[in-house]
Amino acid sequence: MPGAVGSATEIYSSIARGAMACWFAVNGPLKKDYIFHAAADAPSRGGGGKAVITIHQRDPSQPNPRGPKAYVVEILPTGESSARVTVENRKMSDTYASAMKDDIARWSKDEQGCVGANAVAGWAPSSPQAPPATAKTAKKSSKAKQKAAQAKPAAQSPAAP
Repeated sequence: MPGAVGSATEIYSSIARGAMACWFAVNGPLKKDYIFHAAADAPSRGGGGKAVITIHQRDPSQPNPRGPKAYVVEILPTGESSARVTVENRKMSDTYASAMKDDIARWSKDEQGCVGANAVAGWAPSSPQAPPATAKTAKKSSKAKQKAAQAKPAAQSPAAP
C-alpha cells in the first residue's frame, strides 16, 4: 500500500492497534466470527521486522478455534524506516474486505480511529444489547430485593435504651 509511514515494526503496531480497537473491540464487526492472529520478527533478528496479521474464521468445533484464513496483511520492510503493506482477501465478504483495506491504508499512515466502520453499510459494530434474563438470574434478583427490603426496616428502627 502506498503511503505507509515508518518502519515495518511501527506500521505493524499501528495496524494491529487499529484492528484490535475497531474490528475486534467488544462490539466490533469481526469479534464474533473471526480470530486475530499476528506474528512479527524482531528487527534485530535479521528479518528487518517482517510481520503478518492473519484474520481466521472462527471454528468453535475445534479445540483451537482458528479456522481457515480469511484475510492476510503482510508488512515487509523495504528499508530501515519504510515498509510495503500488502493485503490478501481469502474468504472475507467484499464489503468487509473493502472496509478493512481502507482502514489498513489509514492505519499504515499512522492515522487512528475507526472511520471506515461508519462508512460502509453492514460494517458498523452492532449496538450492545443486555443479555436476556434467565429464570436463574430473575430468581437471584428477586431474592436480593427481598433481603434488601427485610434489612431496611431493621436498620431504621431506633436503638433501645
